[in-house]
Amino acid sequence: AAGGDDPPLVEGQGAEVARPEAPPVVGDGEAHLLDGGDAPHLVIHGVGLPHVGQMKSKKALTKRIKVTGSGKVSRHHAYVSHLAPHKTHKQKRHLRKETTVSSADMKRIKYLIQQ
Repeated sequence: AAGGDDPPLVEGQGAEVARPEAPPVVGDGEAHLLDGGDAPHLVIHGVGLPHVGQMKSKKALTKRIKVTGSGKVSRHHAYVSHLAPHKTHKQKRHLRKETTVSSADMKRIKYLIQQ
């Protein structure tokens, strides 16, 4: 009715309860339905309930590396900061360039930066 005179419809009395068929994608795109009550509850990672199993990325590491477009991780060389006079020009020139993280360390690095 126009004035809102009708009593509210209750589930089980012939009323249709509108429920979304698919949860909206918000935030990082991971939305889950928890079945445990009268209506499904939408849980979005990073909002509301704490999410178990997610670890924050190590910010000290993320500032020192860069992930390339192909998924490799590039890093700077060590042994550059001091004691340069005894190093050859070729060694110092090669140390200036970035290099990729070895495949043996990739599993550990990916875990620390959560990718």
